Amino acid sequence: MSDVWKIAEQTNASDMYQITKSMLFGSEIMAANRLTNMCNQMSSSYDQIIDDQNEYITEIDAQINEIETLQKELDAKIREQEAERNKILSNAGNDGLSEEDEAKVNTINSEIEALNGDANAKIGSISSDIKGSSSKLENTTSKADIATDYGNTAVEKGTPLANTKDKRKSFWRKLSGSWNKSAEREAGKKAVDAGNNLLDQVETVKASEKEITKKTKK
Repeated sequence: MSDVWKIAEQTNASDMYQITKSMLFGSEIMAANRLTNMCNQMSSSYDQIIDDQNEYITEIDAQINEIETLQKELDAKIREQEAERNKILSNAGNDGLSEEDEAKVNTINSEIEALNGDANAKIGSISSDIKGSSSKLENTTSKADIATDYGNTAVEKGTPLANTKDKRKSFWRKLSGSWNKSAEREAGKKAVDAGNNLLDQVETVKASEKEITKKTKK
């Protein structure tokens, strides 16, 4: 687990915001920037998770297509063998099958059994690969809880900052520039954007995990 996750695991987002704010003389800007930075680092980690999941889903789809192709080929070969067997049986006279025809029917039955065995072995092997490789994917449950906390808090704390209005330009405020609240708005907007982006990534990963679970249960 990278440093950002270790830090976030030990300190929830609200506490992180308050600690940063108190250490920097009540600066909401710096506290919001800290949340933004944490969310952005988590987002970078989520980018890799999403890439890994997308790559895995692509592999699963290819393997599922391979299974479906094997099944279709098996069905076609079996229908062909069954048609030949039925032809022999329908052409049998009143005395039944000759020894030669009976041997042919037995051979066809053996070939059908062999086809089923071979195809089932290949399909079983591919299915095992699908289920086995899914265990290599990272378990994101704990990260999802942490990321959701930080994402929601960044949006919560960033929204009022992003909506901060400039103060009335009094003489002294003009001299000091304290009327201008663009820094607050910028910090708030960055926090909201970072929080929403992280929350979107969490939902993307959850949706992918559901898709993977559905595909690997086939």
